[in-house]
Amino acid sequence: MYNKKIKVAIIDSGIELKNEYLKDNIYDGVRFYIEDSYVCMDKEFNDTDSHGTLCAVTIKNLCKNSSFYVVKITDEKGFSNNILLEEALRYLLDIDIDIINMSISLESGIRTSEIKNLCYLLDKQNKLLISSVHSHNKNSVPASLNSVIGVDCAVLENKDTYLYNRNYNVNIICDSYPHLTLGLNGEYVMFGGSSSHSCAFITGKIAKYLSMGGNKANVHDFLERYSKLKEWDLRDYNISHRFIENKTGVEVNNIIFDSVSSILNKYKVLYDEEGYIMLDRIDNNVFFSIIRDINNSLCLNIDYGRVKLSDFFSLYNLFNLIVLNSK
Repeated sequence: MYNKKIKVAIIDSGIELKNEYLKDNIYDGVRFYIEDSYVCMDKEFNDTDSHGTLCAVTIKNLCKNSSFYVVKITDEKGFSNNILLEEALRYLLDIDIDIINMSISLESGIRTSEIKNLCYLLDKQNKLLISSVHSHNKNSVPASLNSVIGVDCAVLENKDTYLYNRNYNVNIICDSYPHLTLGLNGEYVMFGGSSSHSCAFITGKIAKYLSMGGNKANVHDFLERYSKLKEWDLRDYNISHRFIENKTGVEVNNIIFDSVSSILNKYKVLYDEEGYIMLDRIDNNVFFSIIRDINNSLCLNIDYGRVKLSDFFSLYNLFNLIVLNSK
């Protein structure tokens, strides 16, 4: 069956319910939280942190037929714990789900044996579990479990590149170069450079594979088929790593130059005499404001979701983005 709806549970910070891009893909949800030392449950799963929404957008960008079951276990600051993760997994034993996306993980240690058992039971129900690693720790839970596809991040040669080995503790190293992604209140933020982004990306690829008629039993073969490498170590990252080009050959008129310079000055963005922008001094929320102002000032039609961090590498890269969207 092609274009099949794929039911994806997202264990995270919730999903923004008024999000225009996602609202028709949300079919139910729940929140787990602790109050007075008791685990409580209600239906207040709206996202106020943005992380879960960003993951859901990443998944839907790859599989439009994703249908999200939201399981919120983090607070407004993005904090959670293993007790809430256990409750979320236990709850999903009774929910009809195809994939469980966990862009959340723990260091191996206290109470992880119960999480291991729950993941085993969910796997036996033919539910695919995909989890990000904790701070590049290959032993983090649940990512390192045999019943879970563990995902870490790197900067590889392009956005579709990944390395896969079903026998490794962490099965997938996936490209995670940051780009603007729709977050809360219709605003875009840079999302990427993290295993949680990579986890959502792989979830989206698998969901699309299943939606197009793929079989869950063949998911590992599917991932292996398109993997850049089947075996790797840290040295192999450099083989696949892409490098950012400073597009110094781009020529623009004074109107574009003055407009970009004025907007960067407005947001106190610094750049050196060669045009290199000091990215580490730009707040994440400012990237979208800059691009939106450039788009409006020069009457362009920029697709915000296609804007990458590398577009801010230098003045020339911004000029190149403008030229490409002026045609």
